[in-house]
This record gives sequence, structure tokens and C-alpha cells, in this order.
Amino acid sequence: MYQAPLFSTVMFVHLLHPPLQLSPKSTVLLPPTLSLGETFPFPPARSLIIRQTTSRQNQAAFVPGHKTLPNTHETSDQPTKMPVRVVPREDEHVYDDRQGVDFATAVSKCPATAERPQAVDIDTDIYKPSIARANLAPSTEQPEGSPEYIDALDLQNYTVLQQHCMFWDRDRDGVIWPKDTFTGFHELDFNLFFCFLATLVINLSFSYPTRLGVSYIPDPYFRLYLPSIHKAKHGSDSGTYDREGRFVPQAFEDMFSKWDARDKGALSAGELWNMIAANRLVADPFGWAAAIFEFGVTWLLVQQDGMVDKEDLRRIYDGSMFFKVRDAYRSEKGWNKGFGLREFFNLGREQLAKNQSKFPSLGGVVSQVEKTVTRKLRRA
Repeated sequence: MYQAPLFSTVMFVHLLHPPLQLSPKSTVLLPPTLSLGETFPFPPARSLIIRQTTSRQNQAAFVPGHKTLPNTHETSDQPTKMPVRVVPREDEHVYDDRQGVDFATAVSKCPATAERPQAVDIDTDIYKPSIARANLAPSTEQPEGSPEYIDALDLQNYTVLQQHCMFWDRDRDGVIWPKDTFTGFHELDFNLFFCFLATLVINLSFSYPTRLGVSYIPDPYFRLYLPSIHKAKHGSDSGTYDREGRFVPQAFEDMFSKWDARDKGALSAGELWNMIAANRLVADPFGWAAAIFEFGVTWLLVQQDGMVDKEDLRRIYDGSMFFKVRDAYRSEKGWNKGFGLREFFNLGREQLAKNQSKFPSLGGVVSQVEKTVTRKLRRA
């Protein structure tokens, strides 16, 4: 008798001699071409599949209306074995109780798989979400992405990663100079120091990887080359961009399925930090720093009440949010999101009010500092 080892959840076995002994949690499935009681060919290549059941209900030995394989060699001194149920392949339904799929998405030996559930039902809104989109960034709320933005700027022939960078390509020549980076961040209402810092970080870090699409010689002007911008993709990221700069809807939806704790359609600063920490790869300090910088800038730009909205994050990925923010600042209404001077002074104000009796003079000091800084900035 040959007993097949279970190398994984599903494997093919060859039956050499009956009776077949299996794990109590295993299910033998017949192919559709064979009926119950029919003689198997020898050896029955691909005729049996062993699948470990994930549902507790399906771990029972008997199912009404189905036959079982008897254990003819079992004696009284042998431990009692669970009979193996034999059902037609098309009648088999083994469900993950938590996510409603016919295979396990979490296991007890790896708690992270249960703590970070995947988005498994998004195919009702997005067609084949695991296939990367070259020029669209869809979500369950926006299955068509941002068509008005793509049509207005004629971006059909650019990848989503290229669209993300298009805001900084001022003259649409496929090259982003350091001055383009500086001007772009300044139009997003970042202060001069941050614009200078962002220019150093981005152009110094990503110029040579994108230059490799043109030449092995480094660019003395530290320019970024848009046709090969996908070479600047770093590790320890969310995986929403693939290695060619396309957009992966499944990875984007997984961010919120895993880290949006209360299903609020937004991520807090703490949830973003937990995601960044979980995405860290071994020996990748550059990827860690790049992820912190990118999501940190995103939070500074679009946060509202401490949260980054899902739609705003999607528009960050396809670049349409940058144009929206710039146009808002150019209008009389202005941009009502992001983290600025007002939000800085509001940090801890609620806790300060609760402890006013303990620190009566602190509130006056904070108000005085706020007034002084605001007055000096206006003069500048």
C-alpha cells in the first residue's frame, strides 16, 4: 500500500494498491468523467485529488447521498479511522467560513493571514482585478478609473505610474528636471524648505535608475526619464504598481481590506504606519525610507480629520489628485484638505482642553505662539 504525502493543500496522487488511507481531514474528488463505483484505470494518473477541507462542517466523514471508501484491512486493535467521502468534483463545496471562497485564505500557524484579510469579492465591481491595468486605476467605487482626467490630458498611451509623474513633466517632453520637481511641489502649496528637500530626495535617488533606459552614464543634471520611470520602482511598497508601472486593482483593494480596521473607506496615520511596517522587506532600508516619504507626503497633502480617503489615494496613484489640488489653490475657494499650519497648532488641543485645570498657563502660551508665528508668516 502506498500512502501519499500531503505536500500542500492540493496534490495529485497515484493509487498503487487499495485500500487508500488518507488524513481524517482529506477529501477524495472524482473527475467528472468517472461515476461512483466505476473501476479506476491503473495507474489512475490525474484521477484522484486530495484536498484538505477548510470548513469544520465538511470535515465530517459522511455526506448524505454519497458513498465512502471502506477500510478492509482495519482490525479491532487498530485506531478507528475516519472514512473518506467520495463526491463528484462539481458537487464539492469547501468554503472558508470567514471569506466565502472555496480555499483557505488564513491558517492558524500564521496569525498575520487572519489579521490581514484579502479583498476576495471585488470581482463583482472590477473585471479580473488581479490583472494589472496599463493606463487605468480602477477601484470598487470607481471601476472606470479617472477617464475625464485621462481624456483631458491625452494620457491613454501612458502607464499609471507615468500618469502619476506627469504633473511634474511641465513641457511634456518626457524628462523631469530638478526645477520641475521643485515647481510642482511649490504649486501644491508646500513651503520652500520642503520643496527643496523633496527635489533632493526624488531626483538624487531616482535619476540614475530611470537613466538606465537611455544610457549607463549618470545624468549630470539628475533628470528623471519618464519612459523608463518604472525602473525607479523600489521594494517594501504596497505592490499597487507592478514592475512595469501598471496598476494592480487587487493590491490597491487589499490595502483597505487589510488595514482599514473599521471599514471606514479611509486610512489613518497609524494604519498607514502599520502598513508601511508590515510591507518592509529584509535588507531594504532604501525601500523603507522611500515608502515612509511617499505615504508621509500623501498624508500631508490629502488628509482630512487625520484620515486619507480611499478615493483620494486612488487619485494620488493615477496623478489626477495633483492637478485637482493645484487648481483648488489657484481658485478663490482653496484646498480644504492636507496638513498645514492650522492643523499643526490643533495637534493636542483637545487633550489640552481636558487638562486645562492642571496646566492653566499652557493654553495662553500656545495661543500666543500661534498668533506670533502666523503674524510673522504673513509679513514674510
